Amino acid sequence: MFVYQAVKKIEFDKLKSLVWDFCKRSRLRFASFLLIIFLAYTLQGMSILQIFYNMDLNLSATFTIAVKFSLILAMFFVIISRNSFQDNNYIYLYLNTNVKAYQIILTKIVLHFFLYFLTLILLTAPLLIFYILQGYPVNYFYLFLAVLLCVISYFLVFTLWMLNKIIIKRIIGVKERFWINALFQGALIIVLIYFIDPFIDILYESWLLHFAVVLSLAIGIGYLFIRYSLSFLNINIIQKDAGPLSPKYKNAKIVHQNKFILQAKLKIIHMFRDQVLKEQSFFFLFIIIFTIGIYQTLDPMYFPTIFLIFNNFGLKAIILILPLMIGIHYREYIFTVFQLNVTKSSYLYSRLLIMFLLNCFIYMLFLTLTTITTSAEISTLFETITFILFITVLSSLIGFMVKITEENRIYIILFLLLFVNFFDLFLKQLQILTLPILVNFTYLSIVIIMFFIIETYYLRKPITR
Repeated sequence: MFVYQAVKKIEFDKLKSLVWDFCKRSRLRFASFLLIIFLAYTLQGMSILQIFYNMDLNLSATFTIAVKFSLILAMFFVIISRNSFQDNNYIYLYLNTNVKAYQIILTKIVLHFFLYFLTLILLTAPLLIFYILQGYPVNYFYLFLAVLLCVISYFLVFTLWMLNKIIIKRIIGVKERFWINALFQGALIIVLIYFIDPFIDILYESWLLHFAVVLSLAIGIGYLFIRYSLSFLNINIIQKDAGPLSPKYKNAKIVHQNKFILQAKLKIIHMFRDQVLKEQSFFFLFIIIFTIGIYQTLDPMYFPTIFLIFNNFGLKAIILILPLMIGIHYREYIFTVFQLNVTKSSYLYSRLLIMFLLNCFIYMLFLTLTTITTSAEISTLFETITFILFITVLSSLIGFMVKITEENRIYIILFLLLFVNFFDLFLKQLQILTLPILVNFTYLSIVIIMFFIIETYYLRKPITR
């Protein structure tokens, strides 16, 4: 009962305020965004169906791929939203009421879980439609078990994160060691993915065994979740005051006559000393390792499709996260920005340039490493650069438009990820934009408009000159 009331009155109200904050300026603009996403998703679903028609798929392999993908997606959601348990509202409820620790944790993850499940449905729906169109008989009981196994995947990954954090805290100390926690979690997920093939093959042969194993997993994960929820919540409350583990730095000389270079140095120092890149670097490393792994183990016929998924979703998620920090940092230190008394170009362009160059470096490094180790093809350079510039400026604009916190960051990232992918496909499907140069010109035109919006609407006097 508490979980339902808390989700309804706290979490759902926060989500409504986030949506209202985004669309209050123009409901027509928000409705247009949703329409573009819907149309582009339909087009992308049709293109994915065409890819599946040229592939020799079987139900067992498809089921295995869906479960593996659910584990990876769940890990992304769990790590991105890991700090949402340090909400003062829930800390107050936990310390001053008789609410159980597992109820607090369930309340915080329920919306993240539904978002994860909705994303999984949207990404796997074209595959289900493909089998229906091919005339395969739909076994609703197996479909129910597959959905249940994907649900269990999220709670399995989250429970592993809980146990991982508890064990590392007892061995090393209170302060958060993100890299140790994340690497250990990533290693566990890779082990699960590696050993899941024979496990799924055994389950697929008998529905009774499948049901018994799924039920046993659900009971075991539920027991561990409730058993260690108290220790996990206590660790998060302690780490809220202790803060992350930060190394000691020497004083940096940042005095420079050129204001543009000075602001660029300030941003670089902020990124490295506040460990802004730790999440992105972990996801980048995981994507590289997993891409190389599936190339070595997967059928070459399936690899281009899997590589396309990682390229379109995993890598773009990393590129989207970084520019959000410009708006987040601006909102957080707005009065400090006022005291700097710098021009708009010095403040904004220096930060956008750093983010753009860093995103280009991430993208090119990924393509270089995967090209050396696999047979993946590199896209057209100019088209890639214009698209990265569009992503960078769009993400920065959203950072200025919406107040982003640890709790709603996952919603913003996922919305941007879906919008960017679907909008790119939508432009390329338009009949009037048949040439790549027209698509690039469209992206550059939108970038200029977004520049103008940020400069004139958000960086207003007296914040900057």
